[in-house]
Amino acid sequence: MTSLPMPSDTTHKRRPNVKPLLVMKKDGTSYIECDHWKRKVTLINGAMAVPCPGNEHWAMVDGDVTSIFVEREPIRQLTGFRLKEEFAGVVTTLESELPLEAFTRDEDGVWCGEHVELYETAWVDHPQEPESQEWEVIDFDCEPVDMPSYVVVDFPSNLKFHRAIQHKYPCHISMPAVFQLVAEAVVAETAKHPGLYRLHDCRNIGILGVDAVLKITPRKVRRDVGFRRPKWKTVTETQITKRVLGIVGEYRDKSGYEQIGEIQAKEYSELKVTLERYIQSFVDRIDPQRWCVCPTCNGEAVVLADND
Repeated sequence: MTSLPMPSDTTHKRRPNVKPLLVMKKDGTSYIECDHWKRKVTLINGAMAVPCPGNEHWAMVDGDVTSIFVEREPIRQLTGFRLKEEFAGVVTTLESELPLEAFTRDEDGVWCGEHVELYETAWVDHPQEPESQEWEVIDFDCEPVDMPSYVVVDFPSNLKFHRAIQHKYPCHISMPAVFQLVAEAVVAETAKHPGLYRLHDCRNIGILGVDAVLKITPRKVRRDVGFRRPKWKTVTETQITKRVLGIVGEYRDKSGYEQIGEIQAKEYSELKVTLERYIQSFVDRIDPQRWCVCPTCNGEAVVLADND
């Protein structure tokens, strides 16, 4: 009796997320990398990918890229066993196909049983829906061109060695770096208003929460639901809190938080302005003038003072 090698599981799951697709732009047309880690691009901006004429490794679309979907590897499921090709039609006393229960695995993870050496595993591929894929614009004035492998590119020495002029070229700030910059500005803004905010500062793992602290006066609250006579309860709390901002970077559990994104630009001057506006959009949301205790219920709720 011999044994047949067997994988550790009966299904092959898709690999983890890979690096972003590469995108180039020129004269109003975007060019998208088609073959990325052996994963074919299927949909661009909701339509089937159109290959570039003469260059099947890239696809093209008019205007900017808004969405990209790539094919997912099918899930392979082991369904049973079949006679190896060299024995099919030759061995007539055995079944050509056997169910998964026909053989058993030993402690080393290999299939064992009578005539197992004559069989091979049989698999079924289950197609998967296309998967959304991130992308990165690497050039704003370039189109794809295939160069022979023997061509060596000599990059301009001024670009390669002199950082003083690199600000003229496309650049970006990664998401983790943007998160730290936004969080730093938000924390600095809350420090200008002592006692008005409470921080949940976990920047080391990529999370920051800001709660507004609002003062209230002790009061009696009517609690007569289900009773004939009004019932009153004295509330003695002197303050309540309200979450006014929650941002997240690389932390995996993003529920209840706003995801910070990467920032890209054609050159540093544009990048700087974009970054400043992005940071300010979060700082503006913790303005103390935006929050107040509900004047009707005096602390049973919090309202936006500017109605936004």
